[in-house]
Amino acid sequence: MFNRAETAQLLTDPGGPEDGYYGVEDSRQIYYNARGKLIPIINSESNFNSAWETGTDPKIQQMAGAVWTALVLRTGILKGLTYSVYYDFTSSKSWNSLKPSGGWGFGMVNKDDNKPWYPYYVQWMIGSRLNAGDSIVESVSSSGEVRVLSWIHEEKLNILLICRVDQPRIIYLYGISNHLNITKIDNTIFWETPSLQTSVVNPVDPLIVNGYTVMLLQS
Repeated sequence: MFNRAETAQLLTDPGGPEDGYYGVEDSRQIYYNARGKLIPIINSESNFNSAWETGTDPKIQQMAGAVWTALVLRTGILKGLTYSVYYDFTSSKSWNSLKPSGGWGFGMVNKDDNKPWYPYYVQWMIGSRLNAGDSIVESVSSSGEVRVLSWIHEEKLNILLICRVDQPRIIYLYGISNHLNITKIDNTIFWETPSLQTSVVNPVDPLIVNGYTVMLLQS
């Protein structure tokens, strides 16, 4: 699932569904070669929307759905995606027998009580701190289980960490000297209402993540 979040329709795949498809960079280049214009590339449905046996897959609103969302956005940012749309904003947590699938829908906010699910906070963390024109900073993770994306926004360093495995991991940071403000979501309060957790960390101290995690660090 997470492998597809970083590849499907974002990267060129000549052997994909049906006759394959072009990714973000190749789509833009092919149109430019034919028309002489650079066009915006839009991801029109970035949420995890697999069908489940009793309707919409509940992982959409859980931390797995949040990790999916973060991976899609990270890949899109690095590949030059212009816009990303999440389908859709709200849906009910209650069973809806009138839907053809019988499921709950794909929203990131529960319209029954207006409380966000986990993917909403991913959109909030990135969307409120990354603008067009911000500089992407080179950063790398030594583990395929943790993805990283770094950028400068309003003279502040932002580091997005995404843990792709549902097991505790220890993360060490290198090349950073200032204390970091942390905003994150994870499975720590899985059975309660999803909410943001905040703290401050010394970069020389290891970070311990509790399985699926999306974390934003700011200098």
